[in-house]
This record gives sequence, structure tokens and C-alpha cells, in this order.
Amino acid sequence: MCEISKNDWPYGKEPGKIDYNFKHGINDWVETTEAVYWEQLGCVPPVKSMKGCFMVGECYTQDFYSVFIEVDNRFFGKLCRIKTFDPYIYRAEVLKHIYPKQDK
Repeated sequence: MCEISKNDWPYGKEPGKIDYNFKHGINDWVETTEAVYWEQLGCVPPVKSMKGCFMVGECYTQDFYSVFIEVDNRFFGKLCRIKTFDPYIYRAEVLKHIYPKQDK
């Protein structure tokens, strides 16, 4: 398994990290690494999984769980409610983030 550097870890109190975004009402996907994606998938069995997307099997808080997704060989995570798990919506959000429309 690949080692994960502190800078690659998606959780933390710094801007742009999953915890920070959640606590500040920022609903953005955080880009991470393939090593983090696989580490999070393997740490505990996912509570939900489909189409290259999974919800980590340990609750973050209340009904929010970490969700990770792979899109175009890039990896992203954020906190989502378990009852709204939808890889199709997540993929669309990430694609919009990766490839924003260019206004001409």
C-alpha cells in the first residue's frame, strides 16, 4: 500500500479540507489522492458503494459520512448525508468542478 503524506490527507482544520468545509457550510468536493481513496475504502467496510463511489462505513457525525469518488482518474471526497447517497449526482458535481463551463 502507498504511504499517505500529511499534505495528502483530506481531513483537517485547514481551509480546503473536508472537516473545515463541513464546519463552515462549504459543500465543495476536496481533491485527494488514489492512495487516500483506497485507504478510506479499506479502513472499514463501506456503508454504501456503487459506480466507483463509496460511503465510509463509520459515521462522521449524526447522519453524515465521508464519501469518496473517482472521476476521470482523479479522486475526491466530502461529507454527505447517508439518505441522499447518489453516485450519479456526485459524479455530475465533480465533473462540473473539474470542467467548469467557460463563458464567452
